[in-house]
Amino acid sequence: MALTLPGEGVKIWRLSTFYGLLSEDSLGWQIFSRHPLLGVGFNNIGLYKLRFLFLDPLTHSVGWFSSILLNILVTTGLIGLIFWGVFLFLFYQQLNSFSRWLFLFLIFHSLFHNSFFYPFTLMIFFLIAGIMEQQPS
Repeated sequence: MALTLPGEGVKIWRLSTFYGLLSEDSLGWQIFSRHPLLGVGFNNIGLYKLRFLFLDPLTHSVGWFSSILLNILVTTGLIGLIFWGVFLFLFYQQLNSFSRWLFLFLIFHSLFHNSFFYPFTLMIFFLIAGIMEQQPS
């Protein structure tokens, strides 16, 4: 049996992932500062990074950022963030108690991992919210 050294993923004190996320988020704030009102358009982050920031797609994530807040700001600007916030608030008001907690958890998690826009995550959320809505209080 050959002895293998542990990979980067099991090193507890590694900071490369942290610095990578900080680097990507600083790019997001840079793009937002150039287009604060309307953003660069939904699903245009990768195109903007490649065309105007000249990033290498092999070394940088060109599709999204790690935070949903940063994604909304970069793609739709402050106007889109306001509309998105109003939509979330109105949607939140329609949910029952359990679904509200689930929704808040999803939003909180999305601040760090952008899981809100994953279709599978939304499908599970709406399925659970729909089942809970059908049950008598």
